[in-house]
Amino acid sequence: MPQTHPIVVLSIWLAVAGWGIVMFGRCRGRKLPGALAIWVTGWFAFVVHVISAFATSYRWSHGVALAETAWQTRDLTGFDSGIGLWMNYLFGAIWVVDAVRWAATGEAVATGRWKWPHRSMHLFLAFMVFNGTVVFASGATRVFGILIFVFLGVAWFRARTRPSCVPDPTLSEEKDRLIPPSS
Repeated sequence: MPQTHPIVVLSIWLAVAGWGIVMFGRCRGRKLPGALAIWVTGWFAFVVHVISAFATSYRWSHGVALAETAWQTRDLTGFDSGIGLWMNYLFGAIWVVDAVRWAATGEAVATGRWKWPHRSMHLFLAFMVFNGTVVFASGATRVFGILIFVFLGVAWFRARTRPSCVPDPTLSEEKDRLIPPSS
């Protein structure tokens, strides 16, 4: 049962766009003005997508949603599993936890001992967005997903191969003052 109701489609496009915009800024190694607001708006659009899908496609039934997810997975992969629905729930939960953490700490990216769990979380979010927009999608949604991941890949690659584009966090003003200018 394809989810063609306009609110289902528009809300997921907004969610993916919000995710992609913030990830683009992070891949470039730059702070994006208003990024937290975009992040929260993307999560909210995802929630609207889930609610509208349940209202228009699944008759407010988890069982129907699970069966439909299992059918889509079987049709594409040959595995009869509805785990994708549970992964979507986890996706929404992880996204909101990250938004709350970001709002509470004021830091877009976790550091210290939370660095690797934070990166793992974002890899999971990227995996889910890729599957939802490229693997399980078709038409314009697939093109949209491919474009987002191409732009993210280019931004990430450029930030790592052009050090002048990424501020060096190990340099401080004090260190700069200690190093005499070269003549």
